[in-house]
Amino acid sequence: MAGGTLGTGLAGCVSAGDGTEESEPAGTASDATETASATESSTDDPPATGAGEGGPPTDAGWELTFESTFSDGAWDGSTWALGAGYEYTCAAMECWEEDAVRVDENTERLVIETTDEPSGDAEYTSAAVATRDVFQQEFGYFEAKSRPPAQPGALPAFWAWWNADDWTYRREIDVYEIGGTAATTATHSVHTDCGPRERGAAPTVWRGGESTLETPADETFHVWGVEWTPASVAFYVDGEERLRVEDTVVAECFAGEPLWLLLSTHVNDGFGDPAQADYPYTHEFEWVRAWQHENWA
Repeated sequence: MAGGTLGTGLAGCVSAGDGTEESEPAGTASDATETASATESSTDDPPATGAGEGGPPTDAGWELTFESTFSDGAWDGSTWALGAGYEYTCAAMECWEEDAVRVDENTERLVIETTDEPSGDAEYTSAAVATRDVFQQEFGYFEAKSRPPAQPGALPAFWAWWNADDWTYRREIDVYEIGGTAATTATHSVHTDCGPRERGAAPTVWRGGESTLETPADETFHVWGVEWTPASVAFYVDGEERLRVEDTVVAECFAGEPLWLLLSTHVNDGFGDPAQADYPYTHEFEWVRAWQHENWA
């Protein structure tokens, strides 16, 4: 399935150490190269950075296939279902609860709230939402305008995911993750498998890196995008390319299945002591969109 369905892994695989928790299979090419660029902030409240309303990195050949602007009132779970699209309802140190996600009708934003209230067997409560039953797409440009939190133990993410029901293969794109209080550092990642694996085992391949934000992630709304083609995965912040993964991992191990979109905040003590965070804290989204290119549909 190359196209998307029109609709209105768990992120957190970033290593708290050297980022090498997943091994590279023989024959794969070298790590991705990073293009660093600064962003300009404006005076919105909170300020939005220079990309405005975003859009694909090139002008021609794109068709909008998904849009969620959170302007239709209360969150009802019809477009974004609670959870990550698989059976787990708890991850890391939090469980996902419906009352932890809402649409703020005044700001027309989706809000994921993380608290230090226990949930199930977990110490904290947060949420993840996914489009699995409404929208999935192979290749294209995927983008969100959001303001993630930067708190000890927080791991907010905008990501895309696919895994077979038997969990023997996994494909994941982390458009961004912000680890703990590192508000000026965004991590962009591609995770995949080049062969079957046992359920619960880590993916065999990791590609990605970091980009530096001039304006801290929790102080402004940034526009975060990823262009996924049959040969590459390129990450954008405020309309500027920051990182490109372009090797045999993408061409041989990643394509073949559509991905659905996810918005989440995890709690993970690999990114600071969650007990030191200022609760509640929020992860806010103004919109999420996707486009398909005529060359890949």
